[in-house]
Amino acid sequence: MSLAAILLGWFDVHGRRHLPTYQENDPYAIWVGEVLLQQTQLSRGLAYRQRFLATFPDLATLAQASEDAVQAVCAGIGYYGRIHRLHQAARQLRAQGGLPRDFAGWLEVPGVGRTTAAAIAVQAHGERQVVLDGNIQRLMARFHALDEPSHSAKGRAALWRLAEAHLPAVRLRDYTQALMDFGATWCLPRAPRCADCPLQAHCAARLRGAVAAYPVRIGKQPRKEQTMRLLLVYNEAGAVWLEPRPEPGIWAGLWSLPGQEHAQGQLAQELNDAPPRWQLRHLLTHRMLHIEVRVLHHRMRDASHPARWPGSTQGRWCDPTQLEVGVPAPIARILACWQEEPYAHGPLHQAEQGGPGVGQAAHGRTAGSENL
Repeated sequence: MSLAAILLGWFDVHGRRHLPTYQENDPYAIWVGEVLLQQTQLSRGLAYRQRFLATFPDLATLAQASEDAVQAVCAGIGYYGRIHRLHQAARQLRAQGGLPRDFAGWLEVPGVGRTTAAAIAVQAHGERQVVLDGNIQRLMARFHALDEPSHSAKGRAALWRLAEAHLPAVRLRDYTQALMDFGATWCLPRAPRCADCPLQAHCAARLRGAVAAYPVRIGKQPRKEQTMRLLLVYNEAGAVWLEPRPEPGIWAGLWSLPGQEHAQGQLAQELNDAPPRWQLRHLLTHRMLHIEVRVLHHRMRDASHPARWPGSTQGRWCDPTQLEVGVPAPIARILACWQEEPYAHGPLHQAEQGGPGVGQAAHGRTAGSENL
C-alpha cells in the first residue's frame, strides 16, 4: 500500500477536520492563516487568525489599513517581519487588481514561498502541488531515512523530489492535510508514536532502529547574546512615550520604549548609575535579549497639551491602557507591570526644556530592580 493510501486512511479516522484552516476555501483567508501559523503554536496562531480576519476580512480592508493598525492586531505573535510583508503584499495585490488565481501567480507575491503558494493552490484552487512544511519534512526524512541534512540545499531538493513522488491522483486536499496532521500529532519531533504508527512497516528510519537520528541536522550555531537598555518615559497625564522601531532590525515596524542611548549629559550618567527598574530575558530565533528598563519622569508645563519628549526625534505619547499601536510582547509585559504599580520605586525626573537636548535631571528615590 502506498504512503498516500495509508495516510488517507489514517486521516479519515484521526484527521483534524474541525480546524477552520481545513474547512476554508477563500484564498485570502488561507493566505492569512498560512502566514500567521508560521513558527507559531497552532492554538495561538488560530486565535490571531480569527482576530485578524474579523478586523481585516478581505484584501481591500487589509490594503487600506495603516501599518500601526495591522501590527496592533498582531501584537505579541512574534516574527513581525511576516506581518509587515503580508500587509505590503496586500497593498501591491490590491493595486494590481486582486489575488492570484494559481500557484504560479502566488509565487510572484512578495513574502510567499513555495510551500505557502502550494498550500493556497491546493486548498483554494484544487491544483496538484507539493506542500513541504516542517512537519512534512520530518515525516519524509524519516520515512526515507534521508542522510542529507534537511536544511541543506541538497537535502531540501531531495525532500521536494520525494514528496512529489508520493502525490496521489485524487484527494489532494485531504492528503496534504493528512501529511501536516500526521507530522504534528503522530510523527513528533520528540517521542514519536512509532509503536502504533501505520507507517512502521515501511518507514526506513524505524526499520533501521534510528528514528531519533532523523531528520539529520546541521550543527547549530551558538545563540548570540545582546543587551538592550530601554527607558520608560512617562508624563503627568499618565502617558508613556513610544517610538517606532527602525527597519530592518529587531521588532521592525512595531512601537517600543526608546533606547537609553537617547539620554545625554548628566542624565545619561545618572541613568547608567541607577539600577534598572526591570530586567527580563527574551528569546528570539537566533539570539537572547537581555532587556534593562529604567524609568524617567518627563515633567510638562501643561498636562492638557503634552509636548514631545525632547529625547527622541520621533514617537508619541500613548495611553498604556488603550494602545492603538502594535508593541512587542516584552514591551507589553513591561507596560502591564508599570500599570500595576507605576510608582513603587520612584523614577528619575526630567524637567521639560525648550531646546532639543534632554535637559537636566535629578533622582527621585532609588529605583529598585525587578525580574520579569
